[in-house]
Amino acid sequence: LRIHSRFPVTLPQRIDENLCRMLASFNPIYLVTHFNHPKEITPVSIKAVQLLQQAGLMVLNQSVLLIGVNDDVEILKLLFEKLALVLLDKNQLMENGFTDLINDIDNFEN
Repeated sequence: LRIHSRFPVTLPQRIDENLCRMLASFNPIYLVTHFNHPKEITPVSIKAVQLLQQAGLMVLNQSVLLIGVNDDVEILKLLFEKLALVLLDKNQLMENGFTDLINDIDNFEN
C-alpha cells in the first residue's frame, strides 16, 4: 500500500501512536511525504516521521520544484541534507517541466 500525504508537513501532531498502530496493521506501507522546503522540517515533523518509521512504515519523500519556493540549488541542497538527517529512506525530485528555467539545476537532473 502506498499513501501520499502532507500530514507530516502540515499537521504533524495528527500522527500519534494510535494512528501509527492502526497503519502498522496494514504493513507493508510506503508513506510518501511532500517536504518541499527546508523550513517545513521542524522538530514536530521530525517526531512524526520517526513515529511512522518506528511503526514499520517505509517513509519516502517527493519534492516538487516550485518557482520562487525551492528553485535554488542552495535551498534544494539544504532540503535534501535535512531530509537525510530525518532518515527519510528515499527522496525524489519532481521537475514539473521547467528545469530549463532554473540556473545550476543540472546537479539534480536524472
